[in-house]
Amino acid sequence: MPTLDAARTALIVIDPQNWTMGMPISPHPADQVVANVVSLAKAVRSAGGVVCLTRAAFSPGYADMLRVPVDIALPVPEGGISPQALAFRPEVEALQADIVLTKRQWSAFYGTELDLQLRRRGIGTIVIAGVMTNFGVESTARDAGSTTTPPSSPRTPAPASTPRCIASRSRKFCRAWHASGPPQRSRPPAATAWSCDL
Repeated sequence: MPTLDAARTALIVIDPQNWTMGMPISPHPADQVVANVVSLAKAVRSAGGVVCLTRAAFSPGYADMLRVPVDIALPVPEGGISPQALAFRPEVEALQADIVLTKRQWSAFYGTELDLQLRRRGIGTIVIAGVMTNFGVESTARDAGSTTTPPSSPRTPAPASTPRCIASRSRKFCRAWHASGPPQRSRPPAATAWSCDL
């Protein structure tokens, strides 16, 4: 395990909102995920790091929702996602995150100002945690590798929508990055990314 410069480290928590926490996730129940998020965020903050929360949300009628063929369709409520479903649980909201981003697709990098926020704060390492490993966490790690931060050796996935997704997608993804390393690029990476099991 590498030594992290806490002052240059950001924890990115993917979608710890009521809507996603209410979906069937595994291997940990939502209450345990929330407790782990809070514990991890407090540790990062007390060490001088930055805490970022993301929230998945869409315009009325889901006009800006990503629509591509997928194995498992994202279940969305008819009539839109209520403000209560978009809210973070009180214990997550109480963290008073340094950065709160709304995303309209799986990745927290694509179409948001996450890259800009991390660069301007001098972040050199990101830790990616949250729910839906096979969607939001994995996509964020992949985009980190192609934009700002090459993903490196995540040990185990965060909660996903099904055990099959954990086994078939996330672990293969993590092992592939670990074995091959980040892609070659014309500019040096700004940071290193780690994913963790909540």
